[in-house]
Amino acid sequence: MTWSLALRNGDFDVQRAQLGKVTGYQKLVQDFRCALLTRMGSDPLHPGWGSLLDGGTTLDGRDVPGVIGTEDFDLAMAVIETEIRRIAEYFQNRQLRRVKEERQRYSKSTLTASEILVGISNIRPIQVGTTLNVLVTLTTGSGDSVDVTIPLTDDSLVTR
Repeated sequence: MTWSLALRNGDFDVQRAQLGKVTGYQKLVQDFRCALLTRMGSDPLHPGWGSLLDGGTTLDGRDVPGVIGTEDFDLAMAVIETEIRRIAEYFQNRQLRRVKEERQRYSKSTLTASEILVGISNIRPIQVGTTLNVLVTLTTGSGDSVDVTIPLTDDSLVTR
């Protein structure tokens, strides 16, 4: 089993003087959401981490504008869906590499079935005022469907 430090409102979740942690599908959801809400190119140590939903800088140094504020809703949704699927593929490749390395090294994997991203079964936009909430349904290795909500507004995603 693996874990990540729990986040609440963009900061570490501290309860009773201890840092919280998330495991299982909750870890998958938190890690996936963080990847989508982090602007690509904003971390100098990991320039390929993050998404281009709010724009960003690609690995080859190209600046890409975000889709927020785009007049063409259909184009914006196509870009959003493409970026969500790109992040999902990145996660799956990273998890597959990890499982292979751990099986070679330890003869077992530390990832549990509920932490493994098998696929995306649904991407649905829900407009709430000036916020576009994108509901993404992930399918885990344990067969569960888990919803992740990605809020897109004209405010910077990095501040979330």
